[in-house]
Amino acid sequence: MKVEGIGAYAETVEKNFTIMTTVSYRTQVQDYGWEKSYTENGSISGTVGKNKRLETIQIKVGGDTNLGIKYRTHVQDYGWLNWVKNGEISGMAGCGKRLEALQIIVVEKGAKINTSLGGIKSVICN
Repeated sequence: MKVEGIGAYAETVEKNFTIMTTVSYRTQVQDYGWEKSYTENGSISGTVGKNKRLETIQIKVGGDTNLGIKYRTHVQDYGWLNWVKNGEISGMAGCGKRLEALQIIVVEKGAKINTSLGGIKSVICN
């Protein structure tokens, strides 16, 4: 089984008042390349029923300027990649390797997370 499309969303964040938080993302899809625009809040990014793999993803959070997002992908034959943040690329674009899993953490900007789990740097193959 391969990941062909992905959707994500964030619940409303409550502090002293409610701020609507959005999670936006775009993917790089086998044979199609990068999607032109970001999708958000649960809408599908990628393809459905075309049997094309997701190879790379970018994710960002909006609505609350105090929030950031950190994420990493598990890539076919490579395992877990290093953590990236706020719109950085995670995956192996153009390498013919599929995304197999995704971990996402919404955090306060500047917050540290446990990155001791390791990983390797994302790359773009030619």
